[in-house]
Amino acid sequence: MSGGGAPRLRPDGRGLRIAVVASLWHAEVMDALIAGAARTLRGAGAESFLVRVPGAFELPLGV
Repeated sequence: MSGGGAPRLRPDGRGLRIAVVASLWHAEVMDALIAGAARTLRGAGAESFLVRVPGAFELPLGV
């Protein structure tokens, strides 16, 4: 896959407040995923906040 012809999206998140829910279980992986999500949301102009839960089973409760 060359990526040729892929759409160039410019999402507009201004005015949105988005929760990022992540587990505490595997901090190294989760921290990298959270950083990527925060970077992407910030780039789209959205406001975000983080909710941490102990593990995968608690994710639906955090949401």
